[in-house]
Amino acid sequence: ATISIQCETGYLYNGTVYQTFPIPSIPSLNQLTTMAGAYPTSTTGNTDATGTAARFDNPIAIATDGANIYVADIFNNAIRKIKIADNSVTTLATSTGPHGIATDGIYVYVTSFNTHVINRVPVGGGAVQTIAGVLNTSGNINNQGTLARFDTPTYLTTDGKNVYITDRGNNQIRKYSIATGVVT
Repeated sequence: ATISIQCETGYLYNGTVYQTFPIPSIPSLNQLTTMAGAYPTSTTGNTDATGTAARFDNPIAIATDGANIYVADIFNNAIRKIKIADNSVTTLATSTGPHGIATDGIYVYVTSFNTHVINRVPVGGGAVQTIAGVLNTSGNINNQGTLARFDTPTYLTTDGKNVYITDRGNNQIRKYSIATGVVT
């Protein structure tokens, strides 16, 4: 199938239709700088280092607490941390298939889309804890913690009180209460 979009009163940029004129200036690629990792993609890997010496393998989502950027490095099964002050990259923890990532400044919350669970790890590092769902068990159940079920949870965000999860396989947005552990 071929889809053509003709913009009568706007313009199309990177898949988005804009309706304002004049067209805003868009920075060219040579005006962008690399914070961590390297391009081209043939340089993937799993290396903790500073700046362009660090390596990722399909970093799919990021979150920040203002001092650090947390990265869901999906093909490395890793939760990575970039210190903004010096672009140093460290592995915060390992987690199977991290997809979505969010932080409340205390914990980093991560979906594991292929194992149907929501995990968390302290921002300072430590053990990964499953806080909702059961490993390798999909479903659609609202309940507390590991009594709840998800089907392919992907992205998530937090307001500091709740974690909101895109439960892709169930076509729902789910809410995990940080205080009670209840999923609705």
